[in-house]
Amino acid sequence: MKQVIALTLLVAMSSTLFSQQTVTSKSFTREDYLRKSRNQKTVGWILIGTSVLMYGSALAAATVDGIAQVNHDLWSAIDQNTPPVKKNNKVITRMAITGTVALFGSIPFFDAASKNKKRANALSFSLKSENVFLVQNASLVPQVIPALSLKISI
Repeated sequence: MKQVIALTLLVAMSSTLFSQQTVTSKSFTREDYLRKSRNQKTVGWILIGTSVLMYGSALAAATVDGIAQVNHDLWSAIDQNTPPVKKNNKVITRMAITGTVALFGSIPFFDAASKNKKRANALSFSLKSENVFLVQNASLVPQVIPALSLKISI
């Protein structure tokens, strides 16, 4: 039984000693980084457009409220029974806050898009020689094999 365990451990250790380690994490290609950059830039522009739309709507609503208030003041000078103007201050404030959040929310997307584009441009492939030890005739023999390397500058 001891011999079986010892033999199993020896085989397991030798397979890991003379095997190349594999990385299970997914590596991105240049196209992946460019696609990710383009999508992030699109989201950034959508958020800026939303911000402009919200600010414009808030400004228009505030202008309408201001005109209604001036109109009310003029009519109340003539007729004391003029009903008061209903103001939309809460709605205008919420629209302005939403526009501000959308504007500041677009900044990280543009920043990430820029970083991903730089990463895509920094990827490079090269061919290099790897020294490995192979078992031949019960001894370790050093050999040189070609290997493809991927350089990522971060």
